[in-house]
Amino acid sequence: TFEFLENLGSLLKDDGVIAILPSTLPPHHQLTHQNYAGDISLYPAALTVRTIQHVFPTCRIFREASDSDLTTDFTNMVIFCKKSAATPLTFRAPVTSDFMGSKFRQTYLVPKQEIDITRFEAIEKGGRRFLLSKETHLLHKYQDRAALEHWNIMRHVLPDLIRTAPICLFICLKHYDSRAR
Repeated sequence: TFEFLENLGSLLKDDGVIAILPSTLPPHHQLTHQNYAGDISLYPAALTVRTIQHVFPTCRIFREASDSDLTTDFTNMVIFCKKSAATPLTFRAPVTSDFMGSKFRQTYLVPKQEIDITRFEAIEKGGRRFLLSKETHLLHKYQDRAALEHWNIMRHVLPDLIRTAPICLFICLKHYDSRAR
């Protein structure tokens, strides 16, 4: 929310950079979602990015796969930001010691698939410019849809034996959450 990001911004030095793994999921779902995994073509993604940019005007967004490799806009993303708009946000070229002998780090340490941040500028009719704490309830219909889409993708990625438990857990949590409201 705007309030959270404003408080976070007050802790950051003017030349400091942060990596934000935004989550548009409510706190009771965040136990299993530590980053933004959702459809970046939907309203919550744009609202999240605009909210972040309201506090941190210089940002770059990266996703895990290139647009040409995807059949959907459902993705994981990370946003790198700084408070100052005076200079662009750049990354230094990695050196061998950054990888610490890991092929995984060599593959994923440097962000590659940048998302054009201007795709999030448009505000849909009736939408908000940025998200305030008192308005998070407006995202519930999108959160349920995103969670179902996420598990649908996971059902295609994971073998049958592994994927059964998370789906059951999600359904059980969803049932529990519904009764708590």
